[in-house]
Amino acid sequence: MGEKLLDHLAEDIGENYLYVKTIVENKFALLKLDLLESVSKLAGYFIIGALVVFFSSISIIGLIISTGWWIGLQYDAPVTGLMLGLASLIPISIIIFASRRALFYKPIAKFLLDNFTQSKDEEKS
Repeated sequence: MGEKLLDHLAEDIGENYLYVKTIVENKFALLKLDLLESVSKLAGYFIIGALVVFFSSISIIGLIISTGWWIGLQYDAPVTGLMLGLASLIPISIIIFASRRALFYKPIAKFLLDNFTQSKDEEKS
């Protein structure tokens, strides 16, 4: 009688171990999928943001240079106008560098925190 009980108990423990192992593996797989989904969304946002910044920067630089060239043509000194346009990039660069925390770091950190806390809140629901 005692031997049967021990065999039955060992079978139950083995079954429960397999159930728990399967549940943990499934939870881990779901966690990996959620992480991959979050990373792919962030990568997509990063690529789109980088393209927008690149093309807008090229456009702004082109506008500044062409405006400087146009001003130079008005005064019969296109090279001077071009130098004026290029020189106007220096204060713009200084302003962007000085306000990098407010313009870049804080919004990006807030965006990342909102996305990760939102996905964690959805998991709990």
